[in-house]
Amino acid sequence: MKRKLIFLCFLITSITCLGACSNEEKPSQETTTESLQTSETVSTTEISTESEELTIEELSKESSEEEVVDKYADNEAYQVLMDFIKILQDEDFDRIDEVINLYNNSVLSKEQIEYILRTSEWGDIVGLHYDYNLISFNQNDEQRKILTFKINGVQYELIAIKDYQGLWKVSISDYIVSNFQFLAPGGIEVYWGDNKLNRSKYSNPYEKNPMLDLYTVTCAPQDITLKFTSKTFGDFSREILPKPSNEPYEMSRAFDETKINDVLNGIQSLWNNMFKDFLAGMNEEDFCSKYFSETLDKDSKHKVFEQLKEYISDRKYTAINMCEIKKWEDNFFGISKANVATANFSYKIKLDYEVVKKNEEGKEEVKQKSITTDELFSNLRVEKAGNGYIIYEITDEELFINK
Repeated sequence: MKRKLIFLCFLITSITCLGACSNEEKPSQETTTESLQTSETVSTTEISTESEELTIEELSKESSEEEVVDKYADNEAYQVLMDFIKILQDEDFDRIDEVINLYNNSVLSKEQIEYILRTSEWGDIVGLHYDYNLISFNQNDEQRKILTFKINGVQYELIAIKDYQGLWKVSISDYIVSNFQFLAPGGIEVYWGDNKLNRSKYSNPYEKNPMLDLYTVTCAPQDITLKFTSKTFGDFSREILPKPSNEPYEMSRAFDETKINDVLNGIQSLWNNMFKDFLAGMNEEDFCSKYFSETLDKDSKHKVFEQLKEYISDRKYTAINMCEIKKWEDNFFGISKANVATANFSYKIKLDYEVVKKNEEGKEEVKQKSITTDELFSNLRVEKAGNGYIIYEITDEELFINK
């Protein structure tokens, strides 16, 4: 009996030991799964540090948005790009000029910038408070950083560049025109949309034509209304599509029929009054003061006065009148400066003169005769003065030569 009890105890002890050994050699299923997950996490972390461009893509999979922001908290370009997105989502356009690159001498108002962005692809996220998924932040280029992200399933790309002050700003170059130049009559008011341009800031005299000002706009919308305003000749406006070019844009400055007729009538009156006073014996100083602009040089004035002497030297004229004048077709007729017009015109002159002849009795008789020239062609620059015009510039040296 005693031997049987000893054998039974030995058998129980052996079975217990075998069970313990079995538990140590075979790990549980839960332990195996946890180990594999740890291995995958380590692998992903190692990959995310290898590629700078894919950093956000990897972080967005494994990290919170706060962790992504923290990683680029000191990156100025990144912060500007993110601020741009927030401004669009919050429709906070009062701050938009703080984050976009407008270049120096920009003519864009905040209202125009807002319109440009609302009508571009960015309009789709204006006021849209969906969460965005950050895809990548490429910062390999020292002068250009690119942020790629998705909102509502649509992928966008934002580019940050350094502005003229060396600050990081969002580029909107796809929606504006840079370095646009145009010509305007000297001294007039120029409006870019609703904004009046400061002449001293945006313009310089045009070297090829001193009558014109050359305006340079470094940042402009892709469509705009350009308007010239002259107190003398009124407004000239046109919808234009600014485009960079080697030659400045020149908007039509031609007059309408009403302005053309006003200038033609003014030239006709100018001519007739000049010859009336000249034939009446007005002295040169008074004559030049009355009929020429102060800006015209003294030699040019004197030359015209001498030409008039020659004009009447062949006969005893009693009147020399411009009897007909009209626009010379296909030639420029319009504003040159704020109160100066360039006129190309055709005209005819009626010359009245006296002829002295002896009659059958041998007595001298004075007879009145007249001739009218064929159609002549000329041009002249005139300046508005009071209710009429005076000569601003002699553009045709033969205008006052008797043909």
